[in-house]
Amino acid sequence: MKPKELITKIKEYADVADATYAMLHYIEENDKPEDQIDKKLNLLRKPPARWIYADGVKRGYEINESNKTKLVENNHRSLGQPTAYALAIEARFSQDKEITIKNKKREIDNTIQNFIERKEDNPSLENQEIKVSTTKEKMIKEEASHYLSYRTKAFTSRYELLHHQKNTSIGYSATLVLDTWAKSEEEKYILAFRGTEINDAGDLKTDLFLGNIHPSLIKGVFSKQMSKQTIVTIALIEKDFHFFKDTNNEQYKALVSINPQVASLVEHREIVFEIMRNLTKKEEFKLNIVGHSLGGNVAQCFCIVTEEKYISSLYTYNAPGFGGAYESVVNIFTRTVKAIGELAKKIPSKLQIKGFTRNTMEKCVAYCTPNEKLEDYITYEEEIQKTTKPETLERCASLAKQLSKGKSGIDIHHIETISQPIPPVDSFAREWVQLKETTPSIISDLGSYKYGLPTKIEKDGDETKIIKYELANTDKLHLLHIGKLKGFFDSHYMESILQITYFYDYLLKQKDNQNKQALCGNIAEVFDYLASYTQTLINLISCGKLLKYENHKSYLLAYLKEIFYVLKNKQSYLDKKVEISFGENQETINIKDFEEIDSINLYDAFMVLDAYKVYTKIIDKNDAEKIGG
Repeated sequence: MKPKELITKIKEYADVADATYAMLHYIEENDKPEDQIDKKLNLLRKPPARWIYADGVKRGYEINESNKTKLVENNHRSLGQPTAYALAIEARFSQDKEITIKNKKREIDNTIQNFIERKEDNPSLENQEIKVSTTKEKMIKEEASHYLSYRTKAFTSRYELLHHQKNTSIGYSATLVLDTWAKSEEEKYILAFRGTEINDAGDLKTDLFLGNIHPSLIKGVFSKQMSKQTIVTIALIEKDFHFFKDTNNEQYKALVSINPQVASLVEHREIVFEIMRNLTKKEEFKLNIVGHSLGGNVAQCFCIVTEEKYISSLYTYNAPGFGGAYESVVNIFTRTVKAIGELAKKIPSKLQIKGFTRNTMEKCVAYCTPNEKLEDYITYEEEIQKTTKPETLERCASLAKQLSKGKSGIDIHHIETISQPIPPVDSFAREWVQLKETTPSIISDLGSYKYGLPTKIEKDGDETKIIKYELANTDKLHLLHIGKLKGFFDSHYMESILQITYFYDYLLKQKDNQNKQALCGNIAEVFDYLASYTQTLINLISCGKLLKYENHKSYLLAYLKEIFYVLKNKQSYLDKKVEISFGENQETINIKDFEEIDSINLYDAFMVLDAYKVYTKIIDKNDAEKIGG
């Protein structure tokens, strides 16, 4: 795959990873009355809006005659309205935007119900309506409050939703989509795993546990209870784990680590495989596996427990790796399966465990998931055992040995954000920067091992240590230099990843940039070059030497505002109208109608420039010397 094609693919799969956070179950489901209707509700208070608009449309952003379903007819839907699919995606893609409904501002907040207006004087369900239109012109005509972004329309026109497992009580969610623009059979099907958003300390601890960060450490930093949607790794055998006094006891050693999401993963995989067999009419098929944050870790787990013949590629975004300093990749699966099973052999009645062992286990469970009991974890293990064959464990152990050497038969790409460029290979500063640089996303720094990345293993007496993979651009690890951040955790979100990948994809659409020697080499050199260019751009903007617009939050906003300022002051562009394509649909756009650029419509801005065929050329040292000559 050429660098330009890979960067485009990274951008496209980043969109898919972002979409997994949307409330996609509302495409086919309505709210249950008991979820939002309170019989004791004081009618003087405005009741909450309810989602009653499921339409069953799995592709496209507008309801029309060709995609009309029975749900459209039954659930208060009309031709010309946005599909539930588009509304769910828009609620995610524009989640930080404020909209005005009934003269009151509200943030969309990835909540599809926030697009609904409900009349205060009549709380019946018939007296509420969706206040979103498909275009700006229709929004004005329909007196709506919001219209769909170009990004949402492009996404829903391209990707057909095949299956969605909505978020479970233990935080597992996955989405299977068909890429209708795929160039080959191996690129068609994408299985994406949802991660967790770090909205508070509880969500952060959710992901920290994946890397075997000790509860004793986290408890000293965060005071909030862990969120219900938690993924738990209970490391009960490490010598410094504060709950233990006697680590030689075989019962303690049997309870190594318990990750309930693996149970859901193994069970759900069979559902996905059955869907794929029905779709392809074949026993063998290819999936592209995608995940952000915790979803990226689960994506790696999927690759471990699934034969390579079913997997075409793996793309993770700021995903934690596996294990702490003492663990290997195979433990994430084999230990989960064996943990309670081994204990059951030693203690006849596993539900009657008493004494220090039981107390220790209950303390772990109570700390990590206050709403669950030890018996729930036993149920998770039993679910795994139903679908796991003994030979699977053996195959996983064999696979782990190959993966630790960086060997794999699938196409692997781990994408991480960094705060500064890694110096070139021949630079004295390279080793120092690698030593002190952690990715701005502390989540992706967890774990010593990532699927398919070569690691160094050292012996320290009787102890085996896995040395973390080198933080450098390779053919499998890609570092995105995202520049100045708004806050400490901001880079972990999909927003930073999406913005820089849209930018890189835009740059490589310019022919002169495509032909640059530095952008035609191996992918590691390409990302090193782009990181260096990004830093130069940041420096020039921050000191006011390049652009008129200064924006301390995002150099990309300053960059785009300057381009649009120039274009909107040229009559030839003001008079020019172009077509922007969304699959089978086209819309006519005029650059003068494009609103002030912010972080939310940044993606649309790149799409508008692409429609107008307006690109910027990278001028580096070699170009400057030629110009000067």
